[in-house]
Amino acid sequence: MRPILAILTLILVGCGSNVAPTPIVIYVTPAPASPAAVASAAAPTEAPTATPTPTPTPAATPAPSFATVALPKLTVKVPGAKSVRYYQVTGSTPDELVISMNERCSAQSWACVETSYTVNWKTSTNLGTGACKVTAASVNLKPIANIPQWSSPAQVYPELLAWWKQVLAHITADQAKYIKIQQAADKKISSLLVGQKCSAANGIILKWKRTTAASVAKFAAQDANWQLPEYTGP
Repeated sequence: MRPILAILTLILVGCGSNVAPTPIVIYVTPAPASPAAVASAAAPTEAPTATPTPTPTPAATPAPSFATVALPKLTVKVPGAKSVRYYQVTGSTPDELVISMNERCSAQSWACVETSYTVNWKTSTNLGTGACKVTAASVNLKPIANIPQWSSPAQVYPELLAWWKQVLAHITADQAKYIKIQQAADKKISSLLVGQKCSAANGIILKWKRTTAASVAKFAAQDANWQLPEYTGP
């Protein structure tokens, strides 16, 4: 520590003296500070230590469940069908089920409905002229729906079962639509034949069959664009 310079002027007075006062320079050193004060002044103040915020541990994602359920024996009702027959399909994946269906029915539509029918008509002949006319006509339709029935394996994933039910619902609706097209055509046969010459009946029936087949083909083309439902299971 540097000494503090203090100037004190002492005036010496002598009798009858003309001597000017002489300044006397005295260096005054202040008392040293206490060791505690020195240490307190010298030691730097430490900044407070921040307590780190704990990072939360993310919850573990549960592993997907691969539990299976017993495969039920599903049946359906097809509107308009006289009866329903089932053909067996097997598989543990959507692809396997599709392949199994394609082996039994046409690819993609799987509308294996049988619309067998007979056209019946009555005629009347004029005994005087020999002219023959159709007096009544009807169609005897006996549609049979052929539906795939998933039969194996015994235990399946519930996600695959839900997917299969969607496919089955579409196939059922398809077959009902084909039957409905045939039924609509059958209603026209009477108006087409009654009153016509008997000799023209076969030609009229043939044209009617072609028109009906065209209606069926139109619907089949539309149905070919149907896509299988998405499957998100194991």
